[in-house]
Amino acid sequence: MLTVVLATQLFGFKVLTVQSDSMEPALERGDIVVSRPVSASEIERRDIIVFEAGEGRFAIAHRVIAVIRTVANVTDSATGQVATTVSYQFRTKGDANNGADQTLVRQDQVLGEVWVRAPGFGFGANGVSLQRGLVIFAALMGMAWVSWELYQRAGRQNNSTHQDEEPLIQGPSQ
Repeated sequence: MLTVVLATQLFGFKVLTVQSDSMEPALERGDIVVSRPVSASEIERRDIIVFEAGEGRFAIAHRVIAVIRTVANVTDSATGQVATTVSYQFRTKGDANNGADQTLVRQDQVLGEVWVRAPGFGFGANGVSLQRGLVIFAALMGMAWVSWELYQRAGRQNNSTHQDEEPLIQGPSQ
């Protein structure tokens, strides 16, 4: 379990619970989605991307309906060399929404593209991220294991104390 949590943090994969109906039927409330890192140049129309939005920097998964590629040539006045930069923005829309999202998504806001969907696995999460849920689960399992070990050791200690005592009833000696 802890390996899954570390992998999501170390390799840029994100595990999210769908919190709204904006992407139905492709993604439904309560689904778990895993997004994988992707270069802005690889994102195409119809891909579902996960991006940060709003003041609280929350994650949204919406479909790309347009890719806006901007190419800029900048000439260095000292050397005369021309440097070309390419940047991307994306027009997104929830499948169930009537219109496109009001703001464009910049390439630096993109967290990844939806890679895997686990339908209904997020029910009961109540806003708790899967990573946090896995850590809580691992902590509870660890506490249960430690409790079991302490219980077993206490039982062995009680048995060894009784084995050192002489039996109350002795059979005939030979």
